Amino acid sequence: MPLFDWRPDYALDIPRVDDEHRMLFSAGGRLHKALVTGKSGPMLDALIDELAEYGRVHFAHEEQFMAEIRYPRMLAHKIEHQSFIHQVDRFYEAAAAGDRTLALNMLQFLERWLVRHIGSSDQRVRNHWRTVQAGTAASVERNT
Repeated sequence: MPLFDWRPDYALDIPRVDDEHRMLFSAGGRLHKALVTGKSGPMLDALIDELAEYGRVHFAHEEQFMAEIRYPRMLAHKIEHQSFIHQVDRFYEAAAAGDRTLALNMLQFLERWLVRHIGSSDQRVRNHWRTVQAGTAASVERNT
C-alpha cells in the first residue's frame, strides 16, 4: 500500500477542504516516489513552495469554516496550522543550507501531519460539523 493513499475515513465531507487535503496527500506521494527512485533533489524547492502555498490557502479556508460553525477548539487548531507554517519555514532554511536529509525529513513530517492533523484534529472539526448539522435539522423539524 502506498504511503500516501487517501482513505475515505480522512474525508471531512466538506468538498473544498477534502480536495485540498487530497492535494497534500498527492504531494507526499510524489515526494515518496522521488525519494525511492533517488530523484528527490530537483523537486524539493518546488515542493516547499507548494507546501507554503497549501498552508496559506488551505488554512484560510479551514479556519473560515471553523469560524462559521463556531468550532470550540479553533484556537488550538490554528496553533497546529501555525506549526505547519513554521516547519515549512525551517524547510526553506534547510534547503538553503544544503541539508542532505531534507527530503527524508519532509517525508516524515508530511506523514506525521497527515496522521495527526488530518486523521485526528480535522476529524474533530468534522464531528462538530455533523453535530451542528444535526442540531440545525432538529431545530427546523421542531419549527415546522
